[in-house]
Amino acid sequence: MLTALSCVAYRDAMFAWPKEIVLRFDSLVRESTRSDPQWTADFLQWLRTSQRYPALVGAAAFASERLAHGEHGMSRQVVNSVLRHPADPGHLLAHWTSTYGSQVPKPVKRGVADAAVRLYSPSALRYDTDGHHLDLPNFINKLTRWRGGIPTPRPFRFGDVIALTHPVARTAEQGELFRLAIDRRYGRAPAVAVEPPDSVEDLVAGLKRFDRSGIPFESAMAVASRLRTEDSGLLPLRFVSARRGLRTTRWLPALEIAAGRHVSTLPEIPGRTLIVVDQDTDDAIVFALTLAQRCASVDVVADNHRRFPVVPGESPLTGLTRWRLGDMVGDAPCGHGATVHMFDRHDRVVVVEREISDVEDIDVPVPVPVYGWQVAHHTCHYCPDGQHDPGPNRAHFFGVSDAAYGAIPVIEGVRAGRWPWSLASH
Repeated sequence: MLTALSCVAYRDAMFAWPKEIVLRFDSLVRESTRSDPQWTADFLQWLRTSQRYPALVGAAAFASERLAHGEHGMSRQVVNSVLRHPADPGHLLAHWTSTYGSQVPKPVKRGVADAAVRLYSPSALRYDTDGHHLDLPNFINKLTRWRGGIPTPRPFRFGDVIALTHPVARTAEQGELFRLAIDRRYGRAPAVAVEPPDSVEDLVAGLKRFDRSGIPFESAMAVASRLRTEDSGLLPLRFVSARRGLRTTRWLPALEIAAGRHVSTLPEIPGRTLIVVDQDTDDAIVFALTLAQRCASVDVVADNHRRFPVVPGESPLTGLTRWRLGDMVGDAPCGHGATVHMFDRHDRVVVVEREISDVEDIDVPVPVPVYGWQVAHHTCHYCPDGQHDPGPNRAHFFGVSDAAYGAIPVIEGVRAGRWPWSLASH
């Protein structure tokens, strides 16, 4: 579990994981599939809630391992359980054929067919393209440009999925949809115009374009009103990306309100927490301030020893503005020295820095958990054999994103003998 959580911030971008972690993840999924298939099935279903593509890869490894040992049952159900987005069936089949060969075994086909019946609808046709439709964090964007795009295999189109797995439509209307998808795939039907979703998430993604296009004041205020009032489900780091590209400040009050709306839904972190954060990186600051809002008691310190007062209930974007306007930036960062200097019998330490070499070098008492988030992607370091262990009560995470806020409660719950899917079922 910790292997997957170390890259939880990457969301769908498993292609950007360090190779050693990819190999270790595959090895651990196969090992647990052999020793405890039910635990592995529960784990993969839970993993899909925060890490989509790794869950698909894990389900394929689960089915491959079961089939290799002549084990029948469970594979169909596990494959079906991780397919929750209309593009998922095509992604899983593309991964299977590129990894295991063109022959797709029956349990995998049947699991994909079950999901296609559940997921394919007229509104889902917007995903019937050869695009990836992956949810990628902001810090991966430069990497994909350097690599010339996303190296993950392109997903199968809906028609290819249907032709290969033969799902049985639930209704006559869905049967017509399946036939339409096959005809579209092979050029026997015109493209169907599908209106793009008009959601707050689209507004946030397009805010830079709106800002630079000089839209009329009334239109701008209508956009701002939707940001302030509509429930988007988005968490703070999505709004940091939107804020970063703006030339004007007229959107900031609405962004600050929207960024703080769902912070209270994140898991609580009990006890006393020390958070040491990079003094000059927006993503690190907002990530740290979001965690701070969920701590029962917290001390937030910049890596130059300067303390930052946390205002309960404050939007992390408002906190970022206070940070920038205050006296937080300046003096050379002290690195791990800031943590050692500020530690005072805290229950845990969180370090959020642009680069972290080894969390085991942070000199606090061994029983105290230390969680290190490395914001930069390009300096990920792992041992060549993939067996790197940060040490007892130490966890090293790569990248920050909204998907990572729940990692601490999950890890501490597991250390106390509580699996997250067991809690979710009660």
